[in-house]
Amino acid sequence: MSSEWPLATFAELIDRGAIEIGDGYRAKNDELGGEGLVFLRAGHVKDTYIDFDGADHFLRTDEVRFGRKISQPGDVVITTKGNSTGRVAYMTKSMPRSVYSPHLSYWRSTSAATVDQGFLRAWSQSAEFLAQLDSMSRSTDMAPYLSLSDQRRLRITLPPLAEQKEVAAINDALHDRIALLRETNATLEAIAQALFKSWFVDFDPVRAKQQGLVPAGMDEATAALFPDCFEESALGLVPEGWRHVSL
Repeated sequence: MSSEWPLATFAELIDRGAIEIGDGYRAKNDELGGEGLVFLRAGHVKDTYIDFDGADHFLRTDEVRFGRKISQPGDVVITTKGNSTGRVAYMTKSMPRSVYSPHLSYWRSTSAATVDQGFLRAWSQSAEFLAQLDSMSRSTDMAPYLSLSDQRRLRITLPPLAEQKEVAAINDALHDRIALLRETNATLEAIAQALFKSWFVDFDPVRAKQQGLVPAGMDEATAALFPDCFEESALGLVPEGWRHVSL
């Protein structure tokens, strides 16, 4: 029964060598601008995923200087300062090795026999964690903040290891599906943008018909909606019969 599963604080699990938590590295501007490890800032951590677009890279990979602040596959990553406090994602095997910034913390299982890393990922999105997060991040009149001391006070319900692994497997499967759908949506959006530019900026269907060709990528009914010549307008040449109006 879940009511009989033990509760433990992060501090207790850290003392038992079961998990590790930490914050990020305070990088100097002159350390960045190269092709080394990614410098992962809080702004790159979205709800449940990480967007590496525009991320800075270090000039050099300094394993000694960065130490444990270098990402590992499976790490839970959480934003800890400002209005974004509490956004949670995790590092997958396909993501580039990164150095966490000071506005991020990481959670890492160091004893798979006690805490399954996948279960820790699932727990980071659970009602049990979110209730504690809401209380802790608003415990000051300043901007929301989740310190390492706050994180050490977090209390986690730990099922037996078999149940932890089952929860992790279901959660990871769902997130894999979400990631695939996000990639599909990005592809569809790129296609839509390309079509819009082709049809309504470059006027490719009109140019094709002007040359006596069949517009590519559309059926006859759609092609019939486009004229076969241009006319002058305040914006320059536009398809014949099209008008420039204000929204």
